[in-house]
Order: sequence, then C-alpha cells, then structure tokens
Amino acid sequence: MHPPVAAPLFQPPPLIPADAEVLLLTDGSANAATLLDAAAELSIRVTIDAIDHRLDLADWAPTTLVLVEASSPMEVALAKVGQIRSSSLAVVAACLAPADESVRVALLEAGADAVVPANCPPDEAVAWLCALLRRIPRAGRSSCTGEGAVILDLAAHEVLQDGHSVQCSNLELEVLLALHEANGATMTAEELLERAWPGADKTELGRVKSTIHRLRRRLGWSDQAPLETIRGVGYRLAVQACQVQGTPLPRHPSTSPER
Repeated sequence: MHPPVAAPLFQPPPLIPADAEVLLLTDGSANAATLLDAAAELSIRVTIDAIDHRLDLADWAPTTLVLVEASSPMEVALAKVGQIRSSSLAVVAACLAPADESVRVALLEAGADAVVPANCPPDEAVAWLCALLRRIPRAGRSSCTGEGAVILDLAAHEVLQDGHSVQCSNLELEVLLALHEANGATMTAEELLERAWPGADKTELGRVKSTIHRLRRRLGWSDQAPLETIRGVGYRLAVQACQVQGTPLPRHPSTSPER
C-alpha cells in the first residue's frame, strides 16, 4: 500500500472561485509581501506590474483581485484605485503601511474594498486573502443560466427571470439596460439620472436610488450581487448578470410622472 499523501498546509476554501487570480500593482514598497506569500500557499496565480504602468483593464477577468501597494505620496495609488473601481474587475484592495485615518478613509472612498495592513503576520495574511477572494463571486460573477437568471426583452418591454415574467416599469427597464450596457463598469447616479430622466435636475437624484431599490426587490437581488452599490461612486451590474434581446427601449422624457 502507498503511504497517505499529506494534505498541503493551506487549501483554498470552496467559496473561492477556481479561476481567481491576483494582480499586484507595486510601487516598490513591498507592502504586499506577506499577501504574496499567502497567495503562493493557496496556489493562487499572481501577476506583478508597476503601479505607474498603463493598465489595460479589458485584459483582466472579473475574477481578478487587484492589490495596490499604497505609500507616500498617495496620489498614484488613489488614482489607480479609482481607475480599477470603474472597471469590471471584482475586488480591489490597498496594501498600506501604518498611516493616519484620513489616508485609509481616502483609499476606501476612492473605491478600495479593503485596506490591508502592510506585511501582517502570515496567518492574518492568509485570512485577509481568503476574505477578499471570497468576495469575487458576489461582486464580479453571476450566471445567466442559473437561479435568478435575467433576460431583458426590449421588444416586449419585460424582464424574464428563470422563464417567468417580472413586472418592471419602463424606467426600471431603462436603468437596467443602462447598467447592462456599461459592461461591468460603475455608473454614477448622475449618469443614470441623465439616461432615464434626460434633463432632470441633480436635486432629483433620489429617483435613481428608489428605482434601484425597486429593481432589486423585484428581482430578489441584494446590494452586493449582482447589482452592487459602490460606496461614494455609484452602481455596477455584474457583466453576466443579464442578457438583452430585441430592439432598444424608447427614451422617456424627464417630465414622466413615474418616480
């Protein structure tokens, strides 16, 4: 008989997608060193690039965790976090050496999902990495064929979910279509207001929030998946959250009484 094969010290939890990978944007500070060691322990593929290189986000799948090393000066890191947040990538975290609260807040407001302490102990680094990777299925992945699948039929002006018609208003359909056409990018409330209520004043931004709320309620979606609220930025629909068929919806005048 062959002797039993010892299990590796760390194994990826089942909630981590098998195709998850890590992209580290480094500024040379090595703030993410222990997270890289953790990725090696978990057999997660890692790609390293300089933080100031031009990043073509279209080349990366929505199952990518982006780690941004953040050190003084912070302008480059803040700009890079904001750029990534506007893409279809699922999760972005900043790796930060000890700094004052205002710096951490600035990174979170720029769009970081988390600010990870630089070079934390190995066990903590593994826990951080697993926690961030577990966000990927919620933040960046959704299935059109599984439970809750959505088809937006523009010709019939209706939404189909698991083969059943879901009653939605024209404005809710317009907002859903706009988010779908963004192809995974974040749309601000102002952009959605202009799309569904052309010419509306910014004082009416509450319309967007209430429409998003009704849309989620009708489709059984949370504020994390697949229609995610990006705090301080806007809203993002997972790339594969719905399919669209038919001709485009007509635009509605801003004087529409529907709220």
